[in-house]
Amino acid sequence: METQLQETSKIDNLIAQEQANEVSPMDLASDREIQMVQSQVILAKKFPRQQHEVLKKIKQATDRIDFAKMAVYSYPRGGQLVTGPSIRTAEMLARSCGNIDFGVRQVNKTQAESTMETWAYDLESNLRTSRTFTIPHIRSTKKGPQNLTDDRDIYELTANMASRRLRACILQLIPGDLVQIAVDNSYQTMKNGDGKTPLVDRIQKIVLAFLELGVAAKDLEARLGHSIETCNHDEFVDLYRIYTSLKDGITSRKDWFAAYGVKEMSADTEELNRKLALEP
Repeated sequence: METQLQETSKIDNLIAQEQANEVSPMDLASDREIQMVQSQVILAKKFPRQQHEVLKKIKQATDRIDFAKMAVYSYPRGGQLVTGPSIRTAEMLARSCGNIDFGVRQVNKTQAESTMETWAYDLESNLRTSRTFTIPHIRSTKKGPQNLTDDRDIYELTANMASRRLRACILQLIPGDLVQIAVDNSYQTMKNGDGKTPLVDRIQKIVLAFLELGVAAKDLEARLGHSIETCNHDEFVDLYRIYTSLKDGITSRKDWFAAYGVKEMSADTEELNRKLALEP
């Protein structure tokens, strides 16, 4: 009997020892991530970015009219038009520079809120920026706060909020002169257009695009101070940047057009603006 108890004790000890030495899936995943980052750092040191190649890639991207359209957003400050690189420009700059790891991940999620993290890591210089933030599952409306329960609505809200933090993380690592080159070249591309479409046709398209956001041609004319047909190239670029900031949810109509500062928008138009602004 004693021998049997001793054998049982040995088995229990072996089981306990194996359990103590067992590696959890989370630990394995963490080890893989560490090894992957270490290999990325080694490759980044071995193959550093070349400045002329970086500039070439930035020019190639900002020479494309489709990219230039979404490269810059605008917002009003002290009566002046302030412009800034969009999240798409920040991502393009990170890819053009190379050896920069960036992304978004969900840290935690409950019914009431999501905790997110955005980061950008320069593998060459070993500089890292990150933002951890909590987003309540609430949308502000004219009728008051609205709790979100639909997964798509929550995803759209968190994706929109995270993109702004990710842009800030990336731009913190990118040299300012490269950012300015991208912004300036995008402006020139927008001003010149595709070289085929006349300005009058481009103006008609932007008027229709604004109409989808609930902004009428008369509102554009009130801002310009003259007929939309006499809009010049510089004014066209400014209008497109305003459109981009509205569509991306950076600003609202009342920030740009006096008519919406005092006029209540319809529920249908408000819902349309929300869906368009939150498109990923």
